[in-house]
Amino acid sequence: MPDTATDLFHKATDLLLAKDMAGFIALFADDGVMEFPFASAGQPSRVAGRAALHDYLIGYPDILDIREILDVTAVLTISDGRIVHYRDYWNPLAVQELLGKGARA
Repeated sequence: MPDTATDLFHKATDLLLAKDMAGFIALFADDGVMEFPFASAGQPSRVAGRAALHDYLIGYPDILDIREILDVTAVLTISDGRIVHYRDYWNPLAVQELLGKGARA
């Protein structure tokens, strides 16, 4: 485990960019939570627990390359060297465009 919150953030970012979802998920506390305040209709706005996070995130690289999403802000809460809360602010319209499902203006 990384030594500081900053180190943990950088490790999480590195794992996401490397598409190592198992490694990224392992950084979460057992009861860790991810929230997506701008989730698209039909998508969860909250995923709780490492097992649920695994089920939700493990196949992400097969669907989407997060390196293509340029406008992202994440707010992490760290406790005892683990991510306990991860709030992901990304533009769902940009993701829909990448997936070919975007509503065009």
